[in-house]
Amino acid sequence: MSELFKSAFEYFSGPTNGQCDNTFVGQIVEISNVKLKIKKVIAEGGFAVVFVAQDVATGKEYALKRLLAADEEAKNNIIREINILKRISGHPNIIQYLSASFIDKAQSQHGQSEFLLVTELCPGGSLVEILQAHSTAFDAETITRIFYQTCKAVAHMHSQVPPIVHRDLKIENLLISGESTIKLCDFGSATTEIFRPDLTWSANQHTSLEENMAKFTTPMYRAPEMVDTWNNYYVGTPVDIWALGCILYMLCYMRHPFEDSAKLRIMNANYTIPPDPRYSCFHDIIKGCLQANPDQRLTISGVLERIAAIAESNAYNLRAPLGLFSSLRGGAGSFLKNLKDTSTKVMATMQQSMARTDLDISYVTSRLLVMPYPSEGFESAYRTNHLDDVRAFLDARHPHSKYSVYDVSRRPHHPKFGNARVVDGSFAYPEHFCAPLLNSLYQLCEDIYQNLAGDSRNVVVVHCTDGKATSSTLVCGLLIYAGLFEVPEDALQMFAVKRCPPNMRSSELRYLYYLADIVREPPSYPHYQPVTLVSLQMQPVPLFTKVRDGCRPYIEVYIENRCILSTLQDYDRMRLFNVAEGKCLLPMNTTACGDVCIIVYHARNVLGGVMTQGKATGIKICQIQFHTGYIPEEETCLRFIKSELDELADGNDHYQEKFTVAVNVFVSDVERKPSQPAPWQTDRTKRVVDTVFTSQLEKDETVDNFVSR
Repeated sequence: MSELFKSAFEYFSGPTNGQCDNTFVGQIVEISNVKLKIKKVIAEGGFAVVFVAQDVATGKEYALKRLLAADEEAKNNIIREINILKRISGHPNIIQYLSASFIDKAQSQHGQSEFLLVTELCPGGSLVEILQAHSTAFDAETITRIFYQTCKAVAHMHSQVPPIVHRDLKIENLLISGESTIKLCDFGSATTEIFRPDLTWSANQHTSLEENMAKFTTPMYRAPEMVDTWNNYYVGTPVDIWALGCILYMLCYMRHPFEDSAKLRIMNANYTIPPDPRYSCFHDIIKGCLQANPDQRLTISGVLERIAAIAESNAYNLRAPLGLFSSLRGGAGSFLKNLKDTSTKVMATMQQSMARTDLDISYVTSRLLVMPYPSEGFESAYRTNHLDDVRAFLDARHPHSKYSVYDVSRRPHHPKFGNARVVDGSFAYPEHFCAPLLNSLYQLCEDIYQNLAGDSRNVVVVHCTDGKATSSTLVCGLLIYAGLFEVPEDALQMFAVKRCPPNMRSSELRYLYYLADIVREPPSYPHYQPVTLVSLQMQPVPLFTKVRDGCRPYIEVYIENRCILSTLQDYDRMRLFNVAEGKCLLPMNTTACGDVCIIVYHARNVLGGVMTQGKATGIKICQIQFHTGYIPEEETCLRFIKSELDELADGNDHYQEKFTVAVNVFVSDVERKPSQPAPWQTDRTKRVVDTVFTSQLEKDETVDNFVSR
């Protein structure tokens, strides 16, 4: 065991002479307005060095990686890593990125592009150091917690759209945080590319792919489809599952199942599990991960289900700290990748900031503010808008608690705004719904307007998670409610200029049109005649099978938090529609009244249904949300083109040209009286546009700039 970890141990320890000889040590660099003093080297390779860097103002220590990119290929790798790390940063088991800076080669002294990346410092060092210091393996409970946290990080990557494949999972890339949790690092090999070799591939294509795999992966962790592409297995997320099997094997038995990296043994999944009864509970997971055929491997959700079952049956607490800490304090671990192997690969970003100075708060009008969800505690290391800074800003600009906060993030809302009023708007967003319920949207707009009208000094702060689509729906709804805009696109244009492009979903825009109909003169109110959803047709057939020749669809229909229809059955009983059929027709025959959400899934079977009791798991094909009250009585078919659908899958290979969804309906001629009157029926507010502004000048300029003639 000691030989296996020897090189890694030396790497994490860092060369003794580097700490003295590196001229970068002792310098002060400024990144995102934060001055950092370079204290010491903790790892180095051919073109990259990792330092401990200390914030001069606060004394807090970070890990800073200095990298040199000699050519365009290296810079392209940087861009890929930037995009991937920024997408996944924030997960508790993934290394937290903080900031970075870039110096172009034309401005550098050495003629190469230079990148300085700052991340959190993991004072617990790396898991490989701790294993090296142990003569025996961990107990089963510790292994369960380590492996569970590792799998949670991988699950976060695989859940992205499109999925992100790490491609170089190994025990050297697992760090220990100050809270004694696992942190996955090294995303230099990560990709969203999926390779599907087949019989049409030439020898050059196979060779090129194998060379690519060799460049970005570690030999003993490579999956069979990576070492030999001639089997024509697809290369995607299952390669990470194979690597997880190797990691679990190592945690149990202190050696690698393919220590010699023998190609033939890997291709045939030829390994032996030692007869140690202490770890027999992990055997099924190891075997499920180390399947030669990637289609037969567990998925990451399957691995998590099994590890959770082990924890439950043995009363292990998965959330308890690991209780591990390396004797080598301050190590950055593998920190993106073993630098000696991939010195030209880096991770960087040019935008985020460690400093809590520039707040992300926008004034849409002088009385209407928008911001992302305030950060607090651990989150403040990687997200802007620390709660204390937001509160200090608002207290200074709008003293005496003259501001109200409307939280539509669907997260636990902050009660920590002193005496300011905080409104939790999560009631407007049942699970699965993209747009707010129509009644709730109206109620929120009415409440905000009355708050502003109550005192000319009052302001309103709206926030969702990122201060974009969901916030823009409520803000634009308010501006329509107040009478500033009749056309939702005008309100969206103002939001885009004052805040940012909202990236609004189709259903959110549809509901703004509903609201505009309600508040216009004369108003057009929704009816409450029950509507029978007869059937749903998709044309042409969407392509969601592995070979992209059809789909196996099922439907779920929701009214608020209640699922009124699910056509999900045992996998083998659901019909597979082939692309040659031209369309899918799915019966529904269910009655709805009010806000309706229809979700169409493609069913896929997971490992023969072993952990799902024969039930399928779904990939979302599309989603539709509408209010039945705006379906005319004579209407029999609702047609939605691709741009009018929500939650479409990424990629260009799922939907053919002119893809449409048609919902066949029958509208009853009998009104169903709601249990409570609609809020617009009881609203007696006398709305004046001036209410959302501070001055006549501000109003006139807004009308001139944004209201269409």
